[in-house]
Amino acid sequence: MNRRIQIGKPTCNPASRKLLLEAFDSQCLSEGEYTHQLEQELSKAYSKKAILVNSGHSALLVGLTATRLVYGYHRVATTALTFISTVSAALEAGYEVDCYDLEEDSLNVDLPIDLPPDSLRLPVALFGYPASITHCGTFLDACEAVGTKVYGVPHGSELGIETTALSFYTSHVLGGGELGVVLTSNPEIEKLVRSLKDQGRYHIRPSDHVTAPWVIDPEERYRHSRLGWNFRTTDLQAAVILGAWPSLYSVVLHRQANVKTLNELLENNHLILPKLCYNVSYLGYPILCDTPELRNKLLHGLDRAGIETRPLMSLIPEEEATRNQVSTPVGYARAKSCYDKGFYISCHESLSYDDLVYVSEQIQELM
Repeated sequence: MNRRIQIGKPTCNPASRKLLLEAFDSQCLSEGEYTHQLEQELSKAYSKKAILVNSGHSALLVGLTATRLVYGYHRVATTALTFISTVSAALEAGYEVDCYDLEEDSLNVDLPIDLPPDSLRLPVALFGYPASITHCGTFLDACEAVGTKVYGVPHGSELGIETTALSFYTSHVLGGGELGVVLTSNPEIEKLVRSLKDQGRYHIRPSDHVTAPWVIDPEERYRHSRLGWNFRTTDLQAAVILGAWPSLYSVVLHRQANVKTLNELLENNHLILPKLCYNVSYLGYPILCDTPELRNKLLHGLDRAGIETRPLMSLIPEEEATRNQVSTPVGYARAKSCYDKGFYISCHESLSYDDLVYVSEQIQELM
């Protein structure tokens, strides 16, 4: 059988295609009107200012850098199990990083109530699960949680979170290739993020610098107040997500329905399956096995059957790139157990019922 079930697929609906062609024909392929429109849509949806950047990693990096410059934090307290960008961005932004273990029976980080006063809390909404937010002074990595809702409002808007990073990477809930967003309620952080993403300029360029040229003194156009990066995005990427944004609710419902179906098909004492929750957007379908040996058998056997599998992100304290750059104040036994026994597969909205049955049959055959 030549069946191939991928972890995720980019969003390519008719509305996205139409706006993409319009953006191409506009001859403004860098940031322009579609970038501005998407920022406005996201600002309205999340009740925060939205700043588009070229990737989720860039959103973390400029957002964390701006937060450090405003508040003077020196340390970040985050999870030991996450995609490496969470930690690599914090390190590059100039923080020392403390990695904490997971909560009992959860993929959420268990951050202590009392942290050093110079520590910024950096929880992660892994796979779209709502992160545990109990304190102010929090920067939320919600790159995997577009579409997740908490307390009836979009994830990242709840009390105590000033700044959030989102991602529209190809395999995420809405996929636009490479695209990230910083959401913030702090005007000072917004100003810093807009400067940092554009080489640290004094004067922020207008969103459409082709049809609305700068109206500032030419001598001021290349003055920089700080070192920054070129993290500007393109109207092409913005157009894809702008067209897809109205379909987010439908996409999330499909993913939740697929989780429900997989749970029914895969009920087994040897597997811990994700709990169905209608607040969660489900970037993927994580599975915990009762032994590392069973996990390895399923991880590789499914891949051979054409079902793409991935480990549960990175175990940061044991990653070669980060293990000598982070501390683990209380250890990470639960995170390691989840990593050793866990993996994830797809539950994206393009999967048919036959695809889900095929996945369950392959898992049962391997077991």
